[in-house]
Amino acid sequence: MNTIKITLKQIAARCGVSTNTVSLALRGMSGISEKTRKRIESAAYEMGYFEQKNAAAGKQNLVLIASRRHLQDSYFYMRFYQMVAGCALKHGYNLIVLDEKSMHQDPYAFAGQIADNSARGILLLGDMMEESVKKVCMCGLPVVSIGTHYPGLSIDTVMEDNDAVSRLAMQHLAAAGCRSVSFVGQPDYSTAFSQRYFSYLAAASQLPVETPDDMLIGRPDQEMNELIAELTQRIGARETLPDAFYCANDYIAIMLIRALTTQGISIPEQVSIIGVDNNPVSALVSPQLCSLDIQCGKQAHYALHRMTELLHDKTSEPVRLLIQPRLIPGASVQHA
Repeated sequence: MNTIKITLKQIAARCGVSTNTVSLALRGMSGISEKTRKRIESAAYEMGYFEQKNAAAGKQNLVLIASRRHLQDSYFYMRFYQMVAGCALKHGYNLIVLDEKSMHQDPYAFAGQIADNSARGILLLGDMMEESVKKVCMCGLPVVSIGTHYPGLSIDTVMEDNDAVSRLAMQHLAAAGCRSVSFVGQPDYSTAFSQRYFSYLAAASQLPVETPDDMLIGRPDQEMNELIAELTQRIGARETLPDAFYCANDYIAIMLIRALTTQGISIPEQVSIIGVDNNPVSALVSPQLCSLDIQCGKQAHYALHRMTELLHDKTSEPVRLLIQPRLIPGASVQHA
């Protein structure tokens, strides 16, 4: 960060406008042209004004950005968010939450919004458009992504090891005697779903397991009855069932259990089911769901620990930390 204090007067001199015009532009007020506003915001960014403002005020504020669908997801992401908020508090930080839509505005305006919240660092929760995340990186603050890796950007990442998630799931099913496993969940729903799907195929290629691909349906943002109806229709169209279903997350697994049981299909006697998340709701399902715990608490802890490191050393090279999953046994998988 620039050690020389950047003033509104200096920005005004660089842009050839009055100090009052600079003040209006940086506060998002009316009365000036959009062209002049962008020129002032650009100059302020280049001179380090926003970064200076971030560091000067509210030194313990962090901004957490998540998509609206994640912020409204009471099933999984709300619990994940609560863990992040709790870890932030333990590390002495106040957490300010912004919708991903904030990043869709002009990058300089977004930088101004971050500065107005006196943020020292930014946490990203869940997958977002990489172009949007680029705007976050322009703010000059430490950024840690939780749960999603952005290959085209050099930012710190803490997330589950989805290769290990699928490998552990498939190994467990194979050890239980399953020789045919279908993946349930739309791979294009999220980065995690896609990684789990392709890792499922890779793991199966190393095991005596076939991979029917006729169940690539199901999204966590689907309404419950709609998803159950879709799963029921797809199951009814099959001539035979696989030995097991590997579901991209626990929500889909729970809806699949309901769809199967309404058709008189017994679990795990006729088909085994395994999910991902280890959501507490899974323990209330009958039979109790076997799941892979992606350890959200550990992800939150290490993300805040990494943020603290970055605040002390902004020159540190970005790291990608993969958290290993844990198998949570459940009666939804039949043992050989």
